[in-house]
Amino acid sequence: MPDLASWDLVRVFLALSRLQKFEAAAHQLGLDSTTVRRKLQKLEKIVGGPLFDSDGGVLTVRGDHQLLFETAKEMESAARRFANSAVHSASAGSIRLSVIDIIGRLLTPEFAGFTAAHPGISLDVTTETHFVDLDADRVDIAIRMARPERGRHGLRKVADVDFAVYGSRAYLSSLAQDAARPLDLVVLKPHFPHRDHDFSLAEDRWFLSMERPLVFAGSTDNYPMLHAMCREGMGLALLPRFLGAGDPQLGEYRAAEDPYRIPLWIVIREDSAQAPKVRRLVDYLVDRFKDYRPLLNGKRNAGDDGESDDAEPRG
Repeated sequence: MPDLASWDLVRVFLALSRLQKFEAAAHQLGLDSTTVRRKLQKLEKIVGGPLFDSDGGVLTVRGDHQLLFETAKEMESAARRFANSAVHSASAGSIRLSVIDIIGRLLTPEFAGFTAAHPGISLDVTTETHFVDLDADRVDIAIRMARPERGRHGLRKVADVDFAVYGSRAYLSSLAQDAARPLDLVVLKPHFPHRDHDFSLAEDRWFLSMERPLVFAGSTDNYPMLHAMCREGMGLALLPRFLGAGDPQLGEYRAAEDPYRIPLWIVIREDSAQAPKVRRLVDYLVDRFKDYRPLLNGKRNAGDDGESDDAEPRG
């Protein structure tokens, strides 16, 4: 099989064909004349003979190689199309996003705003009931209330989420009427690999501080179901304040002096972090989360939350 001429050699041939002098071609290519001569010699060895005639230092393509010149121009056009396609694919296409369910619902208007502003990009959104493996599942970005303890993924802390213990108003009324009644609890029991993440809600047993006997009435692996079970009066549940305080059927069981606060992270897969489309979405979400911080801190109206961006690159 004959040796193949690389595009690096062909572009030298094109520059010499058009500019007809080694110095001018070297200047256009950003090389020195010695390197241009060496590359030409390598190409001539592949072709099997001289490519140019020289008359007083002025080069002209030999008549029997005009077809090579036309073919080289076709390669140049193909290379340009390839480069344009590469730029387009880097800033368009699909981004795979994994997000905890309640935050996903909250961000739906932002997802719509992003795709409207970037019509070449589509979002493939999945909600997490377990921590997906970003590498194995080819997920570009994850938004979760847990920080990876291993791996080289990028991290951005975007907010803190305040939690409180809620119950239905009817259930809270029954507790007030019977001081001896045990506390019924519904709890989040996610199927997460804790060894890979710092997931406080799964590790901290908030109910151990309760002053009454406890009865575990139910568990679930997602917040919408936990919220629904609590609303139906099954028992007390630890819910995000933006979810519990916004539901008129729920009341806070006991106001904590210090809020139960969980950091919210954007996790970026290492080999996706430099893709322009992924960087655009990350920057967009980081900026939009500034408006959500008061809500995530349990405030119903936007205001100054006194926090600043917290970037933490990994790797």
